[in-house]
Amino acid sequence: RVTLNSGETMVKVLPLPLPGKPAGFRGSIGRFKMDWSATPTNVLVGDPVTLRLQISGIGNLDSIAAPNLQDLKDFKVYPPTSKSETTDPLGLEGSKTFEFVMVPQSTEVREIPPIEFNSFDPEAKRYQTARSDSIGLVVKPVASGATPQLADVGALPPSPTAAANPLPPIKARLGTVISAGRPLVFQKWFLACQSLPLLALFTAAFLRKRSDWQEKNPVRVRIRKADQFATESLKQLSELAAEGDHAGFHELLFRVLQEQLGARCGVAPASVTEELVIARLRGQLELPEALLERLLQTFHACNQARYASAGAREQLTAEFEQAREVITALVQWRPA
Repeated sequence: RVTLNSGETMVKVLPLPLPGKPAGFRGSIGRFKMDWSATPTNVLVGDPVTLRLQISGIGNLDSIAAPNLQDLKDFKVYPPTSKSETTDPLGLEGSKTFEFVMVPQSTEVREIPPIEFNSFDPEAKRYQTARSDSIGLVVKPVASGATPQLADVGALPPSPTAAANPLPPIKARLGTVISAGRPLVFQKWFLACQSLPLLALFTAAFLRKRSDWQEKNPVRVRIRKADQFATESLKQLSELAAEGDHAGFHELLFRVLQEQLGARCGVAPASVTEELVIARLRGQLELPEALLERLLQTFHACNQARYASAGAREQLTAEFEQAREVITALVQWRPA
């Protein structure tokens, strides 16, 4: 174990200078500039105006406080909202945007007066003041007149406040009412669909478990496939025996025996011969003697069919019965 220690670093912290400190300074430290805008600038008395101040530069963005506009004459100013955006990983460069909602209280208002933002520049070591220009406003009085009746709302001329306030009028009539139908949560087909993800999960788990079992038990998987091939081949052997096709019958029977014994002996099907049957099944796998004798007779019949002339159809039928007994016994036999 090695302990590494860093050396001490002396940091000198200076207080903010008092000379030249503006009255509106609120603790902003850095080199900043200010952009401004206001919308809309043509409103009625009581309509809101959004003043947007964006302060950008390098410094402590968290220290930037919004200018105090609560003392503006003839305006009702609501608390601002703010949003910061950084352009470097350390968060020391970027911008902070303030949005004020200002409501003019009289038609005497002609402008938003200049706004000042004060900050301290640590490099220049002096206070700086960013000052916006005044923003002209046109404030109109609210139109006076009799209050319209609800029954005549549809026939009223457009409101003079529609251009400044694009909100639609209150709807006087309900209109056409239609049925929304039953919610999906009460639909039987929708409830049935909720079981599909669960069914898919169980299916995937079953397939995964089956795949894992096959990887851990390759011999049993091979024996199962050989048994399936033998069971499917019995019907085809019966058809070949009925047709009197000696060559096709014995060729398929020999393949079935090779697959069965190859899977149980752990060898390739092509290497299964009478010698293997005598050596492995009798000496190692302890195949029952009666089954072994019938198996050897079946092998002998298959080999003889390759060289001898074809026999009668009745003989082939008898061979099929014996072959079916041998295949059935092999499928049911499990080596120790």
